[in-house]
Amino acid sequence: MTDAISQFRDTIRATGLEPPEVIEPGRLHRFPGAGKGPSNRAGWCKLFDDGLGGCFGDWSTGLSESWQAQRDRPFSPYEQAAFARRVKEAKRQAKTELHIRQLNAANRATAIWDPAPPAPCDHPYLAVSYTHLTLPTIYSV
Repeated sequence: MTDAISQFRDTIRATGLEPPEVIEPGRLHRFPGAGKGPSNRAGWCKLFDDGLGGCFGDWSTGLSESWQAQRDRPFSPYEQAAFARRVKEAKRQAKTELHIRQLNAANRATAIWDPAPPAPCDHPYLAVSYTHLTLPTIYSV
């Protein structure tokens, strides 16, 4: 299995992403997208339980790839169909997790924005930028 993990990590690296140090098979992992800082979680990968395949991507660039381990014999039609189903499910799982993260971020932003009082018209930034002429209400946080 270690060889499969190394192959998977090398394939991810070849696309410009830096995969996580530890890739646990069967688990969706999040990591920084291409050129992003350590707190970013746009990159994702999942190595399937059997180590024979996986998928990965980067939400910030739209990258979405699947990977199959090198084998001595080709995949049977049944194995190909099973692999396609696993890839589809892993991508759906990654997309669902991204959607949940976005909803949580929107809720945090709303919790900050809604209780903020309106900014005074003589606020230094507004006085210099003339923003008050284009926006009906500016809030100070």
